[in-house]
Amino acid sequence: MDTHLAKGRILFLDDQRDAVEPYVAHLKSEGFTNVDVMTDVKALNQVVDANADLIFLDITGVATALNSADEGLSVLEYVKKHQPWTQVIVLSGSDFPASKAKSLSKADLCITKGSLNLAELVNVTEDQLKQAVAPEYRNVKILTVLEKRIEDMNLGWWKKKKLRKLIAEARAHEGDPSYDWNKLVSRSKETLSVAANVAKIVAAFSV
Repeated sequence: MDTHLAKGRILFLDDQRDAVEPYVAHLKSEGFTNVDVMTDVKALNQVVDANADLIFLDITGVATALNSADEGLSVLEYVKKHQPWTQVIVLSGSDFPASKAKSLSKADLCITKGSLNLAELVNVTEDQLKQAVAPEYRNVKILTVLEKRIEDMNLGWWKKKKLRKLIAEARAHEGDPSYDWNKLVSRSKETLSVAANVAKIVAAFSV
């Protein structure tokens, strides 16, 4: 396994710890070194603060303290809004209701626990972690977030134009590990040097 993937931060958010412990134990036995479990959240920012690369999210029984009828779906929406480069797999003990299809579409993958064997768990984890930590995927997502904030940044017109060009270049090479992502990140950070309000996002780049 790629060392980069093995060190990826994985979080299981499920109110039934016993239900996910077999998954956690198996992933650790397969070499994933950073796997945690959270059984509930009292505030949505707790999930973002965990800074996970991949979240396995149950949609019932979690976030109960928030008095939200959507429970885990409110967590999904929050994570995708505030940290969209994090991959989220909705992992449910039951089938997915059609009434929640719009909310569930924000997830990167939806799987029922009954259909997920341990061998498939490893394959899914590797694939989703790659989307989260590999520069050829992660940095494109980060630049897409920056694109939405360009007009609010303390940047001159020339730097805004340069940043848009870098974003287009990144999209053209999405999924290409042979592209010089280190150079693109360097050029992006140089362009954003005066945009202190995006410091946290810039720090999330992968090289």
